[in-house]
Amino acid sequence: MLSRVADGLFWISRYVERAENLARIADTYLQAELDRAGSRRVDWQGVLQASGAVESFPGKNGSPTAGEVVSFLSFGADNPNSIAACLERARENARMIRDQITTEMWEELNRVWLELGGTAGRALRRRNPPEYFREVRRASHLFRGTTAATLSRGDARDFLDLGMFLERADATSRILEAQSLQGEGTEDEERWAALLRSCSARETYRAGHHSRMEAAGVIAYLMLDAHFPRSLDHCLIQTGQMANRLAQPGDQVEVAAWVLAVRAPLNRAPMRVGPELARFLDPWQGELHGLSDKLAERIIGGKLTLPERSQWHTQQEQQQQKATWS
Repeated sequence: MLSRVADGLFWISRYVERAENLARIADTYLQAELDRAGSRRVDWQGVLQASGAVESFPGKNGSPTAGEVVSFLSFGADNPNSIAACLERARENARMIRDQITTEMWEELNRVWLELGGTAGRALRRRNPPEYFREVRRASHLFRGTTAATLSRGDARDFLDLGMFLERADATSRILEAQSLQGEGTEDEERWAALLRSCSARETYRAGHHSRMEAAGVIAYLMLDAHFPRSLDHCLIQTGQMANRLAQPGDQVEVAAWVLAVRAPLNRAPMRVGPELARFLDPWQGELHGLSDKLAERIIGGKLTLPERSQWHTQQEQQQQKATWS
């Protein structure tokens, strides 16, 4: 598989997952803002921080409102990782490798961009924000289902899944960080129900936990449950499996060690909300990003021989020169 194809598949998946998780964060805290009218309010600066959007937010020196943050996360012109920007980049990556994905996958990404990424999407978000965010989540699920139903098992599926699980681990950690920045209030059961809903985990958590919902149990579930699809531990288990299949035989031991080095510290994480959890998650996210970079360099780069790689870069340079002079 060519390096540019592997890279395109990896990033299609990451951008689709990123759009879905931004929708989860925005919708969860917008609903919390409405539910808590007159009582403790949502810390939207903390939501921005957990979304990785503080530096690009135009009003970062003030106290952002719900409307400002939700709009910025959805369609912010200064936000390179808005929902609309992620949908556009996923579609563009798919267009560049159109012959490597199925027609159904392309049609789903194209439909999502047309309906949710442009004028129609802006209108829906202004008219009914919760419905807009539900449609973004639904679109991500439809793309995953379409991929599973139409794309053969092999390297292409593994690159898509590798991107998905790395992005999902980052997103779940950010959702946990956003909650840890909302202050104490550990006795607020509705708070933990909202956190579980943001990860589509309320029903599965309740199926295995019949006692009162509390911080320690919910945080442990989202971090350490090896069977829940959005937990940090599950995502890293799956990342290790995909990376092992994609890596060259001589690289498999080292790649497994990289994944284990990020997974192992989860057992030492504080299972309580507050500054300690945020202090754990912030550097852990840095380690996760480092793992992603190393896997991309070693595995995606390792899929291409040097002459092909050189030829691809030459083609890219020629296209850039044409664009400059045209």
